[in-house]
Amino acid sequence: MEAIALSAGVNKSLVYRHFGNRETLYCTVLDRAYAQIRAGESALELPDDPQEALARVVDYTFDYYIANPDFLVLVGIENLNKGEFLRRVDKAGLNVDNLKGIYSKVLDMGMEQGVFRRGVDPVDLYFVASSLCWYTVATQYTFGITFETDVLSKENLASRRRIIHTAVRGFLTEPQPEGPG
Repeated sequence: MEAIALSAGVNKSLVYRHFGNRETLYCTVLDRAYAQIRAGESALELPDDPQEALARVVDYTFDYYIANPDFLVLVGIENLNKGEFLRRVDKAGLNVDNLKGIYSKVLDMGMEQGVFRRGVDPVDLYFVASSLCWYTVATQYTFGITFETDVLSKENLASRRRIIHTAVRGFLTEPQPEGPG
């Protein structure tokens, strides 16, 4: 709390007076972090071409994670804590329905035009796209050290972006095997 107060240029008692305690402050930070990414997704203007719309959504996620690595740190902390504090955040603020709506719109356009396979769950599509984007940023140090590369160099980011687009399109176009799931 002292570091936060110092950074904000206020005294610690003011921070406590406004937020009450560290947990409330942390929940506020989580809420605002999710609201920020969802606001950007909501502002996306999707073209009528489903492939281009898919690229725009994936690019937004990829670029957001690169520009906001602290968001991934928060997500990581919450996963380490089994979502303890995210459970306390107002679910309306997570705007999950809007997120699913964006991915559903892309899927519907693609299925209607015959370029994406039927039966894809928008949550599964988000999982595939988000995880590939997330991995690029979240493992930049360990992956970079292991393979002696600058993961976030301009060239590597361009290559990774192409790989992610190819993988996500493949998920939407290749028939999926039946089996336990």
